[in-house]
Amino acid sequence: MLRPELELSHFMESLTLAGLTLPLYGWLLLAVTAGFAFLIHRMPGPRRSWRVAASRRWLARFRRRAHRYTDYQRFEYIRKTDPFLFEDILMTAFEERGYKVRRTPATRDGGADGYVDLDGLQVVVQAKRYRGSIAPAHVHALEFLATRNPKLDRGLFVHTGRTSRPIQEYIRRSPTLDMLSGVSTLLAFLDGKPITLFGRRLRPAKHLARRSSKENRSSSSDASLHAGNRV
Repeated sequence: MLRPELELSHFMESLTLAGLTLPLYGWLLLAVTAGFAFLIHRMPGPRRSWRVAASRRWLARFRRRAHRYTDYQRFEYIRKTDPFLFEDILMTAFEERGYKVRRTPATRDGGADGYVDLDGLQVVVQAKRYRGSIAPAHVHALEFLATRNPKLDRGLFVHTGRTSRPIQEYIRRSPTLDMLSGVSTLLAFLDGKPITLFGRRLRPAKHLARRSSKENRSSSSDASLHAGNRV
C-alpha cells in the first residue's frame, strides 16, 4: 500500500493532452466541470418546464370555454396573453398537429420566436401581439432571417394586428413568407382545425383527429345496425 505522501505525489503528476499540460487533479477538475455543464445544458430550463406546461393548459382552457365567448372576445384574450407565453402557445399548437418544433429561449434567438418542421419544410416563426397595423420592418427582418440561413426554407409571421394592403401583397408575392393572422384563421389554428400554410394543408390537432375517428366509427356502427334492421 502506498504511503499518503506517495499517493499525493502521484496525483500531482502532469498529463499532456492536445498540447495542454496539466496536473492530474487539473484534468479531473475539468472533467467534473464539463460533466456539470453537460447536465445543466440537458436539464429542462424554465421555458421548457412551466411555460410549456402553461401553454398546454392555456390551449385546453381556451378551447373548453370557446362556447362562452364570441370570436372577437376570444381574439382579444389572445392579445392580452403574455408575449413569451404566446410564442409557446403557437409552438404547442404545431406540436399537437404532429409537427416537430424547436422553441427558442426567452431571451430570443436572433429574432426568431420558434422553428417548425412542416414535413421537411423548415420554417422560422415570428409572433407579434399587435393591436394596430404591423410594422413592415418586422416583416422584412423575418424575410432576411429566413433567407440568410441555408437551413431554413420559409418564414411565418403570426400576429394579432391589422395588415395593410401593401404588406398583404408583399407577403403574397414573396416566395419565402406566409402569414397567420385574422380572427377566423388564428382561432382555427389554435382550435386545432385544418388550415393552409405555404400552400400546404396542415393536419388537424390530435384531439380533433381522435374525435373524428370516433365519430366515423360510430357512424359506421349505426349504418351497420340500420342495415341489419332492414334485413
